[in-house]
Amino acid sequence: MRRRTLLGIGLAGAVGVAVGPRVLGAALAVALPSDSGVGERVADERQFEETGSSYVSSGVRTETDPMARLFDRFGPIEQAHWVLEGPGPAHRPLRAGDAAVYALLRLPAGAVAGLLLGRPTEPAGPLPARDHDRPVADDRAPHALAALAPAGAAWETAPGYPRTANAESASVRFDRATDTLYARAIRPQVPIG
Repeated sequence: MRRRTLLGIGLAGAVGVAVGPRVLGAALAVALPSDSGVGERVADERQFEETGSSYVSSGVRTETDPMARLFDRFGPIEQAHWVLEGPGPAHRPLRAGDAAVYALLRLPAGAVAGLLLGRPTEPAGPLPARDHDRPVADDRAPHALAALAPAGAAWETAPGYPRTANAESASVRFDRATDTLYARAIRPQVPIG
């Protein structure tokens, strides 16, 4: 896709020089993709390349101990699938722990209902997921992790629920039917991995 776009831009430039600047705009409009979200996504994905760095990913991991330390308020974790993303070696982090953790955690039967007992909840809609696994500084779950989410999950949030004291910020979605939660933590303050 990138070569085709660059080739199209090069061709449009040659046509624009040969024919004139009025035609150049039309040629570029034909050469570039029309999906308006593509430009925003590319800008998000390249925001660190401009400084000579990029985000790196651990890939999907399954150890439960690091997640039990990070999300200590959820109780025992039966199964964990998680991804750690952060600045790569070419990027000097702004501060220690400058990373994000995306996790799908399965708790024992009935645990999610117990966590939400007496708390107001709101429907959360589908899990926000990327259509790729390249690490990006945004709130969408990596594709490989989102593919492991329970099919047909009825995600909900509990706005007043205390998430964790072990990260700068966190967001959590709960699915009562499967006792699964999706959590995203920014700048973990405990050893992850």
